[in-house]
Amino acid sequence: MSNTLKTIIIGLVVIILVGLGWKFYIDKNYSDIDLEEGANAPPVVENQAASVNSGTSDTALDKDLSNIDIQLNTLSNDSASIDQGLNDKPVPPAE
Repeated sequence: MSNTLKTIIIGLVVIILVGLGWKFYIDKNYSDIDLEEGANAPPVVENQAASVNSGTSDTALDKDLSNIDIQLNTLSNDSASIDQGLNDKPVPPAE
C-alpha cells in the first residue's frame, strides 16, 4: 500500500474512535443528568382507582370494567371543572 492510503485509513480510524468516544461521553453525561432529575422529582400521586388487572376471569373483567368506569367518571368531572373554569366571568374589583 502507498503511504497516502495508509494515512487516509489511519485518519479515518482515528476520526471514528474520537467520534465513538465523544458519543459515549455525551451519553454518560445525559444519563447522569436524568438520574439527578429523577432524585428531585416530586412523588407520584397514585390514582384512587385501581389499575387494570391482567386476569381473564369474569370477576377480574368485571373489576376492570368497574375501574374503567370510575376513571371515565373522574375524567368527566375533571373536564367539567376545566370547562367551568374557562367559562368563569371576571368579577369587577370593589371600589
